[in-house]
Amino acid sequence: MEVLRIWGKNMEMSKGNKGSNKDIPRDCEGQKVQKNQQDQNDCENQEVLKKLLRKQMFDLRKKLLPEQEAQKNQDILKQLITLDQECGCPNWYAYIDYHHEAGTKAWIEYLWTQNRQIAVPRVEGKEIRFYWITCWDDVESGCMGILEPKESCTLAQCLDSHMVVPGVAFGRDGSRMGYGGGFYDRFFATEPKHHTVGICFDFQMVDVAPVEEHDMYMEKVIFA
Repeated sequence: MEVLRIWGKNMEMSKGNKGSNKDIPRDCEGQKVQKNQQDQNDCENQEVLKKLLRKQMFDLRKKLLPEQEAQKNQDILKQLITLDQECGCPNWYAYIDYHHEAGTKAWIEYLWTQNRQIAVPRVEGKEIRFYWITCWDDVESGCMGILEPKESCTLAQCLDSHMVVPGVAFGRDGSRMGYGGGFYDRFFATEPKHHTVGICFDFQMVDVAPVEEHDMYMEKVIFA
C-alpha cells in the first residue's frame, strides 16, 4: 500500500509572475490590446482546464472501491491525529465529508474524544460560517444534502484556528482547486489567518492546481 505523504510549510508558495498592464509602455496601445486578449484567452483556458480536472477527479472518486476508500481515509486520519498531537490546537474547523470526499467524520469523532472543540460550516446565502458542534445530533441535512450545524449551534469565532479544508485537487505547491462556488475563497478573504490543512486522496494531487490570484494556498496538504 502506498505510504501516506504530507506536504508542509517547506512547500514553495510562489504563484508565479503573472505580469500586469503597468509593465507595458503607455504608448504601446497595440501591445495593450494584445496583452488584454491574451489575458482573456488565458482565463478561458483556465476555466476549461478546471472543468476537465473536476470531471476527472469526480470520476476517479466514484471508481474507488469501498475498502480502498476506507483504507485511504484511515491513513489520512492517522496523519491528522499526529498533526493534532504536534500542534496541540484546542479547537479545529473542518468540513463534513460528502459524496466520496476525503473523510472527516472519524476525525471529528476523534476530536470529541479528546475534548477538542470542532466547528463545521453552514451555507448562508453566498457565504459559509462555522458553528461549534458537540455531537451528531447538532447537525442536519442542509445545502445539497450536506450535513450542516443546526440553528441552535453557537457561531465559532476563532480567527486563527487550524482548519481542514476540502478540495477537488491540490498542488504540490499548496495550491487548491475547489468546487467552483467560491465559498471558501470568500471565507478566507474575511478570515485569512487560519492554519489550513488540505486533505485528499493521492490521485487528487497535481503538480500545480489551476488557481486565481485571490485563492488561498494551503499550509499543509495530507493525502493517501
